[in-house]
Parts: sequence; structure tokens; C-alpha cells
Amino acid sequence: MSKSKDKPVEKPRRAAAAQSEKTPISDDVGAWSRTVRETVESVVIAFVLAFLFRTFEAEAFVIPTGSMAPTLMGRHMDLKCPKCGFVYQVGAPDDDSTPIGNEHFVICPNCRYRLAASQQSQYYNGDRILVNKFAFDFTEPKRWDVIVFKYPEDAKTNYIKRLIGLPGEVVRIRDGDIGVSHDGGKTFDLARKDPSKLRAMLQTVYDNDYVYEPFLAKGWPARWKGDPPWTNAKRDGTTPDPKVFVADGKAAEGDSAVAWLRYNNYVPTNADWDAFDEGRSLNPSPLAEPVTDSIAYDESPPRRGGNPSAREIDSDLAIECEVDVEQAAGKILLQLSKAGRRFECQLDLATGNVDLTIPEQVPGAQPRSSGGISRPGNYRLLFANVDHQLTLSIDNKPVQFDKPTTYDEFVGEKEADYEAAKRHESPAQVGSLGAALRVSHLRVLRDIYYTFVGRSGNEAVCVPASARGKLLAQGTEMRPFDQFYFVGQEGIGAASEDQFFPLGDNSPSSADGRFWQSQHFVDRRLLVGKALFIYWPHSFDKIGSIPFPFFPNFGRMGFVR
Repeated sequence: MSKSKDKPVEKPRRAAAAQSEKTPISDDVGAWSRTVRETVESVVIAFVLAFLFRTFEAEAFVIPTGSMAPTLMGRHMDLKCPKCGFVYQVGAPDDDSTPIGNEHFVICPNCRYRLAASQQSQYYNGDRILVNKFAFDFTEPKRWDVIVFKYPEDAKTNYIKRLIGLPGEVVRIRDGDIGVSHDGGKTFDLARKDPSKLRAMLQTVYDNDYVYEPFLAKGWPARWKGDPPWTNAKRDGTTPDPKVFVADGKAAEGDSAVAWLRYNNYVPTNADWDAFDEGRSLNPSPLAEPVTDSIAYDESPPRRGGNPSAREIDSDLAIECEVDVEQAAGKILLQLSKAGRRFECQLDLATGNVDLTIPEQVPGAQPRSSGGISRPGNYRLLFANVDHQLTLSIDNKPVQFDKPTTYDEFVGEKEADYEAAKRHESPAQVGSLGAALRVSHLRVLRDIYYTFVGRSGNEAVCVPASARGKLLAQGTEMRPFDQFYFVGQEGIGAASEDQFFPLGDNSPSSADGRFWQSQHFVDRRLLVGKALFIYWPHSFDKIGSIPFPFFPNFGRMGFVR
């Protein structure tokens, strides 16, 4: 026992004795090595602590304007339409809207009812967001990220936009879509969004859950209407419900066995609403309008005039609906029209297969998936034709196909869109081929339509004068309404590797890279970070009719996509 106790004591003594025999120089070396070690350890610990701190570092910002609406709200007003009940937001008059005389009017995006803003609720400050300032220290910014940066023409001002152009690219805006070139503008590829970004950037055209039934009772046609054997579900067994449609699975009448539920964009004018308010009958056969790039946030009669011709046609559309499948038999069809061409998604309920039809592709090249619906139940479907690509999601999960679902641009798309609108074509349809279905929560959505600098009528190709000659010389294809931006100060062949091109989601009313005078781009050194989270949209002052100051607006809290 004593030996075991002595061993730990003896070792230090022997070590000490041995140390005492070393020269003073050896003492200095030991002290120096310990100092270096401690210094290195301190630096490493400091670096780790700094890294951990910066990993979670975020800065709070308030969104002042509506250039990113509806993704992010600036100073705005929350409104609930007194007719259809649709909830929407509009910008403050000094932000994105224009008053009529001494009054400011706003328009419901769902039913187009106009009302005086002064009779509504107060204006609220913009969304408060957290920005990850560490995001771009070790990873490159990605296209479609929402970024915060110092305004190139005034570095004291922070801007927030969506990142569109990456270093070294030539960016082309054509028919609302983004094209990018990596060879100085000789060839372009469409910049397509992944499913998560696509879903976040889609904007509502019409939500059938907010159909205004008294308007229909005066003779106005329903936007969604079913061919036999589609019928409206019954409320209390008697009253037809225009929000819910039922197909019994029987064959349709006529040559086609498909029973179609068709959407037509019947948009009431101010005169139609005046007639309704005065108790007069409405036009039972209005002309359907094309879907346009109007945004509720900055919609006002003086600027847009309620005239669709003042807007751009947006044919990048999507259908969203909920389907109750009664039995695993028959097929569900989802169809979208673009420039007179029909793009179709067919879900076979018996096999679970999904087939896409892309016009002008040979049958063997058409995409197929086995990840569809093969049993009864309730499903949420989203079918989109955006950026020249077809996508399908079932219950928010993207369906994977065995072949690419993309297709090439075709000449005259914009002109064909106008012609299709004149022919009164339905841009969206839901079909039943022997399937017993109940369809509800129907929505038509559209993609962001990026507009042009200084557009006016059918003006010539919009290209900076210094670049146009180079593009023409190398044979770059140009069409009316094309707009090009070179991500670099010196243009083709000398694009900077440290510049980025941003655009706002509210393209018609965004002061973004299209309009800056000194340069159209953001230098890397001006990047602040990536928008992360809406942590405090404006609060509510009450819950229902019960006063409750500063009650959180949970519905708008969430990650920025």
C-alpha cells in the first residue's frame, strides 16, 4: 500500500531533479514553447468562438417599400374585400399607389371591387426580418436568393432584392422570363426555379374559395364552370355550391370522354360593379381577359386604369386544387394553356402513373412518373407551367419524372398569347376521365413577370447602345421587348467576377438594377447578407372583437424563400 502511495510522489521529484540539471538555455526554450502553445490555443479558441458567434449572427431590418411585395411587405394596409372577403395588402400612397384627386382607391385582386382606402383600416409599418450576415462568407450567393446589400449609388442605404444575375453572366429579360448567357451573349439558357422557390414566388390570380355569389346571381358567369357530368356540390342538399365541383365518374357527352372543368378569366370592370351596386343586371357574356402582371399591392385605377392592355400578359400559370378521390379508377387531367398550346398532366388512378404532354414533342419523349395517386383519399395538387418547364406536386412533394419536363421557347409567344386571349380560350382546366372526384379550393396562380426599362408600346429591342452592336455582330437572336444586362462594368468578354444583378419581386414598381444610373450591378463588397426570417410582421390590436394590443401576426411569420 505504501509503495502505491509513494509512486505518484516520486515521479515529480525525479522529474524535478532531472530538470534542475538542465542548462538555463533549456529553461528558456521550455518557457518559449509553452508560450507558443498557449498563444496558439488562445487563437484557436478565439477563432472557434468567433466562428460560432458569427454562425448565429443576424441583424434585424425593417422593409420600408413594396419593391419585394408580396414576398415582403413595406409600409402597407391590410384589407378584407367587403364583397368577396378576400384578404390582401396594398402599399401606402407615398409608396406604390397613386391617389384619385384627394382620395386613394384600391382594388381587390380577386373580384376587382374598388373601394376608398380612407374608409379602411390604418397603414402598418413593413415586415421586420432577420438577415444572416454570415451567409456569403464561405458560400457563394445563389440565383433566386433574397439578398440585402448596400445601394451602389449610396452605400449608406440598404436595399433588399432577389438575386437574378451571377458574376460573369449576360442576363436577358424576355416575355417575363430570365435568360442567362455564359459566353458573352451568344447563347442563352432559361433560368428555372426549383420547386421550393417556384411555390414561394407564385402569385394568386383567382381563388375560388372567395367567389362572390350575389354577383353571380345578377347574371355574371362563374369563372370556373364544369361541362356535364360535372355538377356543383349541394349545400344542405339543395343549394348549389359554386366552390365545390363533383364528377360522378360517368363518361362525358360528345366526342371526348373527358369531362372538363374550365376556368375563364372574367374580370368585372368598375362599370360592372356600379351596375351591381345600383341593382341592375350584369352582362351574362363578358369577354374573358388574359392573365396579366397586375399586383394587388400597387394596384390603383389612375396608373393601370383598369385596362388590361396597359399590362403585360403573363402565361406562366399554375393550377392548385384539392381533390377527393372516391375510388382508384379513371384519370385526373390538369391542363394549362400557353400561347395557344395545351400542356397537360394526366394522373392514372388505377396505376399511379403520371404522364405529361408537351406540345410538339414526339410521344416517346413525353415524361412519365410512377409517383402519382393510386388509392382513394384527399390530395392537394399543384401543376405549373413556369419558365418553360412543367412541374407537379402532390401534397407539397414534387413528383420526379423519367425525362426532362422542360421545353424550348418558340417564336411569337407573346403575340400568340394575345391571339389566344382574343379567341376566348380557357388558360386552365381540370378534367375527369371516368374518375369519381370532388374538387375544391381551386386557385389559379401566376409566376413573377419581369418587366423592362422604359417600355412603351411595341418599341424596338431594348439593349444598351454600347452592347447592341457587339450582340448583332456575333449573331445574337433579338426580339421585340428583349432587354439585356451585362454583369460586369465593361460588358461582353470582360464581366467582373464580383458583381451581381438584382431585381424586385414587384417588378412593375421596383427601383432595382434595371434603373440604376452608375451601374446595374452590386459589387460583392456591398453584400450585407441573405434574408432569413420574417420575425415580426405588423401585430394585431385585437383578436376578433377582443382588444389585445401587439398580438403577434403568426400567419406571416416564416422563412424568406
